[in-house]
Amino acid sequence: MSHVGRPPPCASPCGRPTFPVHADLTTLTVVPNRNLSADLADGRAVTLSRIGEFVSVKGVFTRVPDVAEGFELRAEYGEEQPPVFMRVVAPGNARRSIPAGTFTARCLGKMTGWREETREVTLEAIAIFW
Repeated sequence: MSHVGRPPPCASPCGRPTFPVHADLTTLTVVPNRNLSADLADGRAVTLSRIGEFVSVKGVFTRVPDVAEGFELRAEYGEEQPPVFMRVVAPGNARRSIPAGTFTARCLGKMTGWREETREVTLEAIAIFW
């Protein structure tokens, strides 16, 4: 089975394949996968920090300098004041290949929480494409 143009499916708890939720921070759109669609069927709203599925996030990011381990990216989104940010953290040493300044990237990973004090939702990335 080919998955050209999209990441391969991940196993859901029931064993059926499921694709990631797609979020675009530049257009403020979210395309739910099958599991999230079922959760939204009752009319509830779900924030990014509460999505338990794999999420593919597209946004305009900058690298956070001087991170002790791995690397960290940050993107502002929405029009709230004070602003809200997506924080992407990843292990590894890709620092030299990360573009300077701002750049568009797609990050695939799991949402791991919300930091009220910095107004950041955090994504633990398993893959980053720029």
